[in-house]
Amino acid sequence: MAQGYSGFLWQEALKREIERKDRIFSPEDDIVFQEMLEEINASGYDIHYLATFDFYNIPNIGEIVKKYIFRFQSENIRSALIEQLVFSRVPDCGEILLELYLHYRQSTCKTPTNAGIIVRYDNAFNRCKPKRIKNELLELLSVPINAYYLPFTLKMLSSWKIPECKEILLRYLHPENISASDLEIAEDTEDLLARLQYRQKQLRCSAILNLRYYPTDEIISILENITHETDRDFCRAAEKSLQYIKSRHRTGDG
Repeated sequence: MAQGYSGFLWQEALKREIERKDRIFSPEDDIVFQEMLEEINASGYDIHYLATFDFYNIPNIGEIVKKYIFRFQSENIRSALIEQLVFSRVPDCGEILLELYLHYRQSTCKTPTNAGIIVRYDNAFNRCKPKRIKNELLELLSVPINAYYLPFTLKMLSSWKIPECKEILLRYLHPENISASDLEIAEDTEDLLARLQYRQKQLRCSAILNLRYYPTDEIISILENITHETDRDFCRAAEKSLQYIKSRHRTGDG
């Protein structure tokens, strides 16, 4: 199964899992995991480790994973399994991802956010493309910290050219109105200002890049004005969006 660079990464993850199994699996989660493996392997597979689910798409196991995923207490285990739901095209995949993500975000009220887990959810939403829950995703991304954590999801939603999403992007063009609390930075953080400015900047860059999907005269004017700003990152983002709009206009593909 393991070949090339991805195979090397899988081997490293496998090694860490074996060495740190007691830290990854609680006794309760280990019982659930073994039950799930037994059901999956009964269909002809020979899988023994969580790392396999995280690194490889395994055909036809989505419904089995769906059956067990909410029984795990560990957010890391849950997030390592979500790609199988997407790959198997489980019918209500979008709804499941959203419920799992919201549960995880609620859990981070008590523990620090894990960047690896966040990236898994962002990639999963983007690959799933759940248009059926577009309204729920709009509500989700109207919260600044979620838009910051889920840039691929924000791009996906923007590409659907939903008017309400454009309004969200226009709001994020002015992130100076977004507080440290909005971006989940504690007031007693030592480098509070630097962290706040970084997150505000990332939000604004995302907004500029995603406004390319709304090529109205108003948006083009806004982007052209940004190209004259002093911050080169903002200028480059605006230039990319304008180039995208011009290229689509030339081909007649709106």
